[in-house]
Amino acid sequence: MYPIPDNEALRLQALRSYDILDTAPEPAYEGLCYLASLICGTRMAAITLIDEHRQWFKAKQGIDDHETPREHAFCAHAICNPGQVMVVEDARTDDRFQDNPYVLNDPHVRFYAGAPLTTPDGRGLGTICAIHDEPSTFTEDQRRALEALSQQVMMQLELRRRSTELKDAKGTLETVNDELRFSNEELDRFVSVVTHELKDPLSQIVSNLDLLNLELEDHDDAEINELLTEAQTGGERMSDLIRDLSRYARARRDEIEKSPVNTKALIEEVEDELAQTIKKANARITTQDALPTVNGDVALLRRVFKNLIQNAIKYNDAPTPTVRIRYEEEPHALRFFVEDNGIGIPEDEQADLFGVFTRASNTGNREGTGVGLALASRIIERHGGHMTVTSTLGEGSTFHFTLPTDA
Repeated sequence: MYPIPDNEALRLQALRSYDILDTAPEPAYEGLCYLASLICGTRMAAITLIDEHRQWFKAKQGIDDHETPREHAFCAHAICNPGQVMVVEDARTDDRFQDNPYVLNDPHVRFYAGAPLTTPDGRGLGTICAIHDEPSTFTEDQRRALEALSQQVMMQLELRRRSTELKDAKGTLETVNDELRFSNEELDRFVSVVTHELKDPLSQIVSNLDLLNLELEDHDDAEINELLTEAQTGGERMSDLIRDLSRYARARRDEIEKSPVNTKALIEEVEDELAQTIKKANARITTQDALPTVNGDVALLRRVFKNLIQNAIKYNDAPTPTVRIRYEEEPHALRFFVEDNGIGIPEDEQADLFGVFTRASNTGNREGTGVGLALASRIIERHGGHMTVTSTLGEGSTFHFTLPTDA
C-alpha cells in the first residue's frame, strides 16, 4: 500500500489548478526528461504527476506506458517528502519495493531517483525521476542537478498556469466588454427614446402651467397657488433632467470635433453666460494670468467649465463665493484646477461623485439633476483625460482634470 501525504486534499486541489493532467506531450517537458536520463545515466526517465488513483506521465524516456496505478508508483512515496530527492539504489533490497510488479517483471526496475515537483507552498505534485534496470549509485552532483531540473519543471507548470489564467481573464474581459458595450448601446437607445418621447409632452405641460398661472395670478386661494408653483417647479426640474440625460447620452455617443481652443477666452464666454448667476450670488471668478490653448471640442469643454463654475457658486455658503481656475503642465498633459470656497464634499462620497444621479449628502435642498458632474467627467474621458476631486468639508473643493497635449 502506498503512503498518503498529510495534505492530500490540498495537494490534489493544487494539482488540478495547473490543468495539466492528460494533456498532449510538449517539447519543454520532453527535453527536461531527456536531461534527467542523461545526467543520471539511466535508461529510463519520466516527469510524473500523481492524482487520486494513478501515476500519469507528462513526459517519458524509455517507458511505454502512459500511466500506471498509484499503488505501484515509486513516485507515490517520493511526494510524501517534497523537500528531498528520494533514491533507491537497488529496489530488490528495499522492503517498500521488493514485491513491486515493476521490480519483479518488466521493466525490472532496480535504481530509482526522484526529485519531487513541489509547489511554492510545499505540496508535492509528482516527480522528475530517473530509472534504471541495474543497481546504481547516486552522486551529490546528480542530486543537485535533478533538483534543478525539478525546479525547471515547476517553472514550466507555473508559466502554463499563468498563461491559462491570462487567456481566461482575456476571455472574461472580452465578454464583459461585449456585455458592457451592449448595455451602453441599450442605455443610449433608452435615453434617446425616453428623452424624445417625454420632451414634447413635458414642454406642453410646462407651457400650460405657465398659462394657468397667468390666468390665476389674481386668484386669492393660497393652496391652489402653492400647488401650481410646485407643479411648475417639478416640471422645470423634469425638463432639466431630460436635457441633461440627453446631453450625457450624446457625450457618450457623438464624435468629438477637435480644434484649437483658447481656454482663457472660453472661460470668459462662460462668465458672460453666467453673468446674472454670478451677480446674484456676489461671486468672484479669477483665472491664472495665462491659460493655454488646448486641442478639444469647444462646445463640450465649454460645458465642462460651465458646470464646474455653476456648482462652485451653487454649493457655497460664503458671503463671496470664489472660484479660481489655474493649470499645471505635466508630462504629455495639462492639468486644470477649478477651486472654490464652498461647502465641501464628505470624504467617503468623493470617489463616487461622478456617477449618474449621484449627489453629495450635504447639498440640502439645492436644485440639481445629479447628471452634470457625470457629464463633465465623461466629456473629459472622451478627450483622453480624467477628472477627480479633492475636498474638505466647510472649506471648499478642487475639481481637477487632465487634457492630453499629444492627442
